[in-house]
Amino acid sequence: MAKAVLTFALYQGDSFERRETVTQDIVKVGKDPKSHLRVDDELASRMHAVIEVAGPEDITLIDLGNEPGTMVNGARVNKCKLHVGDQIQVGDTKIILESAEAAGAEAAPPPPSREPSIVDVMKARVGTFAPNKFTNAIQRSTISLTWFRSGVGDPPKINVIPSVAEAGLDCRVLPGTTRDQWIAEIRGRLGDPSIAIELINESDDPIVTTADSPLFRNIEAAIRRRHSDAVVTPMLIPYGTDSNAFRPKGVKSYGIFPAILSAETVASMHGDAERVPLDGVAEAAQVFFEALRDTLRDVQR
Repeated sequence: MAKAVLTFALYQGDSFERRETVTQDIVKVGKDPKSHLRVDDELASRMHAVIEVAGPEDITLIDLGNEPGTMVNGARVNKCKLHVGDQIQVGDTKIILESAEAAGAEAAPPPPSREPSIVDVMKARVGTFAPNKFTNAIQRSTISLTWFRSGVGDPPKINVIPSVAEAGLDCRVLPGTTRDQWIAEIRGRLGDPSIAIELINESDDPIVTTADSPLFRNIEAAIRRRHSDAVVTPMLIPYGTDSNAFRPKGVKSYGIFPAILSAETVASMHGDAERVPLDGVAEAAQVFFEALRDTLRDVQR
């Protein structure tokens, strides 16, 4: 009996190729036509890697030592654990683990076909991300422990063991994740049924503005006139903006500041030394002007 049902999305460069669902405990990855995950890439070996599946939460990728190796989330690996959302790369082929579900007595049927998510599109267009807190936060649901409260008395007595402790978790979840799914995820990771979970506040599931619009295409064109090698892609951001109020009213909203900023400048945002260089402001204003001008010109034609 299968231990888990895994679904992968395969991309060749920026292009979505196909989706594969596998139920084997040992998943063969490579160019061999008999591979469970066939990789049609000139840099792939006939047997490039294997994925050992002990359960939906226990998935291990093992590289078999062929060049150019196997990348997971931008880093070359020999052996590593895989989680939902992780990106495997062999040559120019990207393989994203979309889901890992426990198998029943019979193999679960393949999930219905769906449009690629923003994370799928972003990974396919950008490729390998630099490993840092920001790129981690825009690819996965995240949790921040923002407060912890316990103790007896005020100030708390040092020699009294409290019977209750509380923690506040600020959770930013990927679009499409339901409240019940996320609470089940938290409960499973805590692994202690005695811990009570209380939902304090819940935002609406974000509405995604389509990238298939004249405005998006004109923003992309204006950026590429200045930076021909730029990658323009829909992406997630780990914070909220005023666009969350406009999109439910049908307003197409794109959160973008089209200028090159240093990592130091980006890190200063929402701090007491927040700043943006004037040349960045000037370039962004020009890109916005050209994008709006060209969009209005298209409407008038």
